Amino acid sequence: MTAPPFTAQTRPTLEERRLNFISEVLGGVHTVKGLGAEAGLLRRHERLQQGCSEEDFAVARLSGSASVVATTLAQATMMMVVILGSVSVIDGAMTTGVLTACSMLAGRCVQPVQALFDRWVRYQSVSLALRRIGHVLLEVGSDGAGAAAGQAAAATGGEVGM
Repeated sequence: MTAPPFTAQTRPTLEERRLNFISEVLGGVHTVKGLGAEAGLLRRHERLQQGCSEEDFAVARLSGSASVVATTLAQATMMMVVILGSVSVIDGAMTTGVLTACSMLAGRCVQPVQALFDRWVRYQSVSLALRRIGHVLLEVGSDGAGAAAGQAAAATGGEVGM
């Protein structure tokens, strides 16, 4: 089974639906127990969790693909240097020491490209986490819970000193 393509809107929507479902079930836990609806609600939660897991898998797969591309580029560069250099060594146009130096330099030249790919993957994961945090903070702000906590902190008027 293949995961659907990742979009910025589907992940927060799926996560929001899952969290809303959990909140509703926990809010009415006595009703759920009284009706004996645990099995049906468990299946619904599993379906919601599956959607979130598929989205997480898609993000992980895209991140892994970038790492694979960087590693493949590094190996292809090294192979090309060795193949072309070995032909030059056999023809007598280059010594083995020069070939060794070229392979070391090729490795050094590829390292910044690999670092760029790694930073891009980290940036993508950090930006996804920041979007999730922003989504949660917007929900807290719309509930008024964040404002109540801020008013309670302002009412105490205490200071922390070291």
